[in-house]
Amino acid sequence: MEDTVSEVYHAINQLIEKAAGIASIYRGFIVIAIPMLEEPERIISPLQRFFYKTRKFNVRREFWLFEENRIIKIIASGAKPSPFLEEISEVIEVRVKANGEIPIDEKIALINKLNAIISKK
Repeated sequence: MEDTVSEVYHAINQLIEKAAGIASIYRGFIVIAIPMLEEPERIISPLQRFFYKTRKFNVRREFWLFEENRIIKIIASGAKPSPFLEEISEVIEVRVKANGEIPIDEKIALINKLNAIISKK
């Protein structure tokens, strides 16, 4: 997982440097996609960083967890999910403050939802 976290952090930085400005012009999507983890609590740090680092851009943000035939799209509450791969997607909304912070109760609720999804396999 450490490699995955490092890669996600690097991908976030690349998105900010190379794509966020252009995506902002068109109110486009910024998406980070990683494999579904057996321990969902390990995505909290990269997820938090994603929302924090992209908070100043006028973009639609999605953090994807993918499996063989399913994608979990994590989006900010009230955001409209992208139409991409919607036929195999499940959406989970999390409350994100204006400063990009995800409140602790939202993090706990997200972990519980992801654990429930994993246990259905």
